[in-house]
Amino acid sequence: MNIILCEDVKNLGRAGDALKVADGFGRNYLLPKKLALVATPANLKRLQQELNSKKGQTRRIQKDAEYQAEAIASQPLTMVTSVGEGGKLFGSVTTAEIEKELKKRGIEVDKRKISLEEPIKTVGSHLVEIKIHPEVTANLTVIVQGEEEKKATEKKEAEDKVAEEKKVETAEPNAEAETSVAEQPASTEEPAAD
Repeated sequence: MNIILCEDVKNLGRAGDALKVADGFGRNYLLPKKLALVATPANLKRLQQELNSKKGQTRRIQKDAEYQAEAIASQPLTMVTSVGEGGKLFGSVTTAEIEKELKKRGIEVDKRKISLEEPIKTVGSHLVEIKIHPEVTANLTVIVQGEEEKKATEKKEAEDKVAEEKKVETAEPNAEAETSVAEQPASTEEPAAD
């Protein structure tokens, strides 16, 4: 039986492929599930038109996925958890927790598309793959910190901010002195000749 696949079928072919399959397989599986059509000239023409419109949609979806992959990969994700001795976590960081943190950033990703061989159980930086589209994969850096490390980091950032503000305050009086000298009008009187 000659058929045309309407959708990708695993171990058989991709949408739009014209194939010869066993009669029973075509009649009992592919045709009832609308995975294929009988290869007639009319069906060939109709399927070609549908494939052309799907190609445009697929390109748009892939472009959107590429933009999303860039957004995911651009900033590392920092997760703060309880840590025991030796940098081992109490519990672990799972795909569900990564999905939840990404949602807080406004990035929607299904947790089944996040690839973790096993949950993260140590402190440090971990590279996680996210399969956004069949042809687009994003690499997300997940930084796992203990609660103590997070507090130390926040304290250092606060100290740096205060030091920066002091630098700005000390720089402002010098700037005012320069502007006040520049604002004084130049003397138009000529020196008196003796």
